[in-house]
Amino acid sequence: MIYDRPYMRAKPVHSEVNVLKWLLIANIAIYCVQIVVGVAFKSRWIETNFGLSLAGLSEFKVWTLLSYAFLHGTQSPFHLLGNMLVLYLFGRELQDRLGSIRFLQLYIIALMTGAICWLGLKLAHRIIDPSLSIPPLIGASAAVAGIVTIWCLKHWYDQMQFSLYFVMMPFYISGRQFFFGFLIYEAICFLVFELFTGNGLWNIAHSAHLGGIAAGWLYNKYIINQEPLYKRPSQHERETVTATSTGRPSWLPTQEAAKPMPMRYKVNVTDRTALRAEVDRILDKITEKGFGALTKDEKETLNKAKDMLGHS
Repeated sequence: MIYDRPYMRAKPVHSEVNVLKWLLIANIAIYCVQIVVGVAFKSRWIETNFGLSLAGLSEFKVWTLLSYAFLHGTQSPFHLLGNMLVLYLFGRELQDRLGSIRFLQLYIIALMTGAICWLGLKLAHRIIDPSLSIPPLIGASAAVAGIVTIWCLKHWYDQMQFSLYFVMMPFYISGRQFFFGFLIYEAICFLVFELFTGNGLWNIAHSAHLGGIAAGWLYNKYIINQEPLYKRPSQHERETVTATSTGRPSWLPTQEAAKPMPMRYKVNVTDRTALRAEVDRILDKITEKGFGALTKDEKETLNKAKDMLGHS
């Protein structure tokens, strides 16, 4: 009975690798290596050999299509910190929703799509002006843009509460509004600063960001189209404004209303009828709210039920 649900057949509940954690560790560790090599040896060997560039690809450095996304500018830590903060805030919920394998697929597809878009633009610039200096592309922004895109699709009609902590003024925005605001900003910056000048504002590769956005949208449409991440709410749901958290770290202040304490109870696992009914309720909850909404007791009940009911 449990395995009739597709998300129960797809993967074990607790056996997946935390891809998000390892992506964060890898980016931070490689940044530290960049700092050591750049400061101690005064060399840009890492950026030259692992950053993405037309010259590098002409020398068959095909690994740079992937490796560039694990490098960041060493002039300031904000390039790395910005990307990792956004990746953590938006990615931790999305990894629970998609699973580790799909989350990693999305990350890689988005960063490679961003690389291809950037390369196409720079190739056109080089054809027009062969003397144009084009620095290598580095940074995880294209992959992060793909993550943010899928997150927006998941919360398409939800009203999220954001807070400007320096003035403590919360405001509400839907995933749809966030997505179109993000898309319009990147498109304008691309047209104004990068398309005709060769380099974006502060050398930001908006073409790669747009590639990541396109990858996220296409991944949702063609790979997870059997499990849509957004749906149009009913009339009653549209009339009721619901504020949902954006998953801020626990050390940041919040103005959200206190939530009731979750009910703690134990299911009699020896009673198969009661256990089946409880499992159906939990699986319906996963369908409606996602696996991350389950309580600890509900997860334990699923684990016990797989062993008891799987052979019935």
